[in-house]
Amino acid sequence: MTDFAAKRAEKGQIYSFEPVPDNYKILKTNVSINKLNNVKIYRKSIWSDSGKILIKLGRSSGWHSAFLKKEACIGSISSEALSLREVLKITGGEIDVLKMDCEGCEFVSLSNTPISVLKKIHKIVLEYHLIGDLFRLDNLIDRLKDSNKIVVTEKKDSYISYGIPVETGMLWAWEE
Repeated sequence: MTDFAAKRAEKGQIYSFEPVPDNYKILKTNVSINKLNNVKIYRKSIWSDSGKILIKLGRSSGWHSAFLKKEACIGSISSEALSLREVLKITGGEIDVLKMDCEGCEFVSLSNTPISVLKKIHKIVLEYHLIGDLFRLDNLIDRLKDSNKIVVTEKKDSYISYGIPVETGMLWAWEE
């Protein structure tokens, strides 16, 4: 997705955050091979607060999550995390488009971000992950609406993972 954004926003700056070392290496290689000079890569997580978080590693690169059940893990890593407030300091105070796919962390990150910070993010595109009863999509939608955003969602899939119901879907939010 980073290369897609970089090629379409040639005059813009792309900030990509990838905490998992193997995924980070692949991203860095793709940016180099494709000569994407408008991409800055950070080996960090996005979370509700800045600090350290534990990311549990799943069996495939798309399953790494802070919320993965123990029996689904093949290991874990500690990652430096940034709040969206800290990300805004890196980006110069605003974000045109925030794209997230972080296996449940989108709820923690956005739900705990002050409305004043959310208002500095003009558009949001994310894949959401409802894991058991940990998160409620309607709470996230209300939070984004409180920051003067129009929100549209589309459910993609439902399944059981290690006895826990999971629902995934897409969410788009933009300023009114």
